[in-house]
Amino acid sequence: MAETGTPSAALIWGGRRHGICSALFLAEEVVHMGKKSSDALLLVEDNRGDARLLREMLSEQDSHQTELAHVESIGEAVKYLAEHAVDIILLDLGLPDAQGLEAVRRIRAAAPLIPLVVLTGMDDESLAAHAMQEGAQDYLIKGEISARGLLRAMRYASERKRSEGRLQEYEKALESLDEMIVVVDRITAMSSRIAPI
Repeated sequence: MAETGTPSAALIWGGRRHGICSALFLAEEVVHMGKKSSDALLLVEDNRGDARLLREMLSEQDSHQTELAHVESIGEAVKYLAEHAVDIILLDLGLPDAQGLEAVRRIRAAAPLIPLVVLTGMDDESLAAHAMQEGAQDYLIKGEISARGLLRAMRYASERKRSEGRLQEYEKALESLDEMIVVVDRITAMSSRIAPI
């Protein structure tokens, strides 16, 4: 309680923060439920054999429709992303025009909001972990990929990216509430100093 006997703005708004965040979360879930059931996937892979294998894995899963576009370099990927909507990116870390984390950084610069799954060789797990620190949501090890694992990684990557976006929105909402609390507290303090006429 403030000295004047009125509740402080921090107490009033603090109790509403959870409710506002819950409402934002529910609104996001309702919007997400109405989304399309197919995904537009961009595969950035220079090995045509690996690309064919991934395409076959995706076609095995007839319950999940995926539109697959395939490019063989970062340059082609950046151009494709500028002209087409994409839901998920699968990125090989060994491309002719970008290797390792440079590939991740260039894709992140071109498409910062799109979920990213990196593909790596068996001996590159530490590189994959660093790629996740650079913004990838998941990684798959070549030679160990199954159709179910591929779809799971894509689904988890989408969920992680959506959660990151929601978290950023909630943080902005809380910052706005904090600013409002400061203003209300100042007004309350000023009004308590004004003597009644």
